[in-house]
Amino acid sequence: MTEKPCDGVINEEEWKNNRLGKRILWVLKETNEYPGDLRKLLRDLADSPDPNIIYPYWKNTYGAVVKVSHGILNESIKWGEWAEDVNKIKLVLHKIAVMNVNKASGGKTTDMMKLKRDADEKLLLRQIDALDPSPDIIILGGVGDIILKPNNDTKRKWVIVGHPMAKAHEKYYKQIVGQLKS
Repeated sequence: MTEKPCDGVINEEEWKNNRLGKRILWVLKETNEYPGDLRKLLRDLADSPDPNIIYPYWKNTYGAVVKVSHGILNESIKWGEWAEDVNKIKLVLHKIAVMNVNKASGGKTTDMMKLKRDADEKLLLRQIDALDPSPDIIILGGVGDIILKPNNDTKRKWVIVGHPMAKAHEKYYKQIVGQLKS
């Protein structure tokens, strides 16, 4: 039996000390064949001089997560040179939280029927509400039809987009920033 990945705030100290008023939570489908603690993996990727040694697939999803998070935390700056080298901005992983709908390790492709059937929306919403301090921005990456924004949640901005792996990073960034500005 594989260990269920732990997810949530990547770096508690960075999360609590964030004075920007922009705590970002990403809610994604599942890990790609990674059965361990997702928080530790993302900390290790952020701190490693060569993250590809730790997890060769990390840029597939987290390249976009890093670029979008960096841009949002820097006042939704215009896409530019800063986005050319994800390794230069990967420390932003320490400032975010990431949760997966599937709490068990997944694969390279997601069986969406199974994911929807097995998803525990109430558990996910409780997990989101338990974050302290609460996220200001919740990005539902490919899971907007699984988790529904509570109608009474007016204090947080919810963004519904496709999964970060499936997008050109600049277009994906602009789509998210556009939703945040509306």
